[in-house]
Amino acid sequence: MNQARREVVVCCSNISWKTFKEYKLLFEEMENHGSRIYIFTNESNDNSNLERENGKLIFRKNLYEQFAVIDRKIVWYGNINLIGEDAEEGRVMRIVDSRIADELVSGMVEEDTLQMKLF
Repeated sequence: MNQARREVVVCCSNISWKTFKEYKLLFEEMENHGSRIYIFTNESNDNSNLERENGKLIFRKNLYEQFAVIDRKIVWYGNINLIGEDAEEGRVMRIVDSRIADELVSGMVEEDTLQMKLF
């Protein structure tokens, strides 16, 4: 993710506060270098620390997908929780396809969401 030049969209159904804190500095640094960061998570994440990060996380109902899209070209997709607790067994695919990347992103967001500055 740290090689993104324009945009990172992360969809993570369950976010771990500990892991989010580790990524937060990276995300802030990426935005300082011109990348836009969008993190979507399930509305049911019951963590007061995450709630305080309002504006940095976008909460959605019934969100269970797990993926990251980098620069609308590179997709990491699978059953791993990118910003959540580590799973002992998980599978992820790396796909380089701008059409698939656009489909995933457009399925998550409306264009007005992508105008927000999260960090």
